[in-house]
Amino acid sequence: MDAVKDDVLKMYMSHPYPNYSKEERRNIFAAELCRYRYLGLENFLPGARVIDVGCGTGHRVIPLAMHLGVKEYVGIDHSTASLNVAAELARELDFRNVTLAESDLFDLPYADASFDVVISQGVLHHTSDPYRGFRELVRICRPGGFVNIFLYNKWNHWRHNIQKERVCRLAGP
Repeated sequence: MDAVKDDVLKMYMSHPYPNYSKEERRNIFAAELCRYRYLGLENFLPGARVIDVGCGTGHRVIPLAMHLGVKEYVGIDHSTASLNVAAELARELDFRNVTLAESDLFDLPYADASFDVVISQGVLHHTSDPYRGFRELVRICRPGGFVNIFLYNKWNHWRHNIQKERVCRLAGP
């Protein structure tokens, strides 16, 4: 494991994130649903095979996957502490179409074109070779599928605020 990934893993083993309460999950659910609607994925997810690479605790995607009726949700992370929280969440929600596994972004144990939707939010920039990680995400996505990535960067906040303002305008109070 490279030094960058090792430091990130140490942090998430000590502090699984996000670890929302039920109320906090309820409060962010509409925003998460709007994000997938905004990306054009809301109607694509029912019946889809979805992998969330770097899923962390699953608090952002597991409730959404359950709500939208995905066929299978696979959550991959390096942090077993985060995966334990994700497993607890899946049990609490009684969401049974969940597979959680510890794995490496650079060597995912899935065949080419295995998933309809590949999600990786806030992960690639925590590696020493984001392009290599991106190629692995594309490899496991079926032709015509979707790869949904999100990267933090110094310009991110202005774009996020514009999107947030648009979502709030469209969604109303």
